[in-house]
Amino acid sequence: MTHATMAPINNHCAVCSEPGKLCGSCENIYYCGFVCQKDDWKVHKLLCRSFKAAREPPGPNMMRVITFPFEASKPEFRWMPIRPGKVQC
Repeated sequence: MTHATMAPINNHCAVCSEPGKLCGSCENIYYCGFVCQKDDWKVHKLLCRSFKAAREPPGPNMMRVITFPFEASKPEFRWMPIRPGKVQC
């Protein structure tokens, strides 16, 4: 079984792809039930608070990106401007 850490584009469970409900804390990732949520917790707990803190974009045309700073022990979310028509890495 694989683990997903980013929210799917629909309401399907991040673990098994069955229809699900949003995580009650970050409201960013879906789980079909307790078993899948528990199975994914080791991965999701690293990002759940960051998802919650970065839920609302600071302005229009912004996208959330995940970064892995050298000086930090956990990944972080930051907001990046969207440039229409360009591939962004």
